[in-house]
Amino acid sequence: PNIEEARRVHDAIDTLLRPKRGKKGYKDPQDMDKTTKKRLEAMRACLNLYLERCKLAGVKPGLWTRASEDAALSKGMAKSWGVKLRLWCRGMMEDLENVPMHQFGKSGMRSAVDDEDISAEIKTHLQSQGKYISAETIVKFCATPDMLKKMGRTKTISKWTARRWLMKMGYRWKKHPR
Repeated sequence: PNIEEARRVHDAIDTLLRPKRGKKGYKDPQDMDKTTKKRLEAMRACLNLYLERCKLAGVKPGLWTRASEDAALSKGMAKSWGVKLRLWCRGMMEDLENVPMHQFGKSGMRSAVDDEDISAEIKTHLQSQGKYISAETIVKFCATPDMLKKMGRTKTISKWTARRWLMKMGYRWKKHPR
């Protein structure tokens, strides 16, 4: 990238990370999650390195890549994370509103227990088991060929998944029945 684009994005990231508070100081952004903040800080480090190296040696091939890899390493990430840094920086160079936000829980994946039919079948099975049940009860029930086929799985669920499902279905439990 050229120096003007890099400087423009660097200043925009600075404004996002350190918004001005009146005449003095800055205000820490409260509405930004940790992952997005970490990404922006790494992008700022990458742009800092790139701008400083351009100031010393001029724009040369490979300088952008080395700056991004060094920034990734300085933030405790793998050298290959530099590819993402370059991608995010280029995205902001095209549009300053293109901030690399983290998409918590936005993968579109749904749990099998969200399916009403499967949930109802599990609840019916749990009711037939008597007063005391455990996560292992769901694991064994989900291991049956019929349930595996309905859930579209080849292996049964883990004990931790069963616990999450119990919580999601409104069940609570104790360690030992009294």
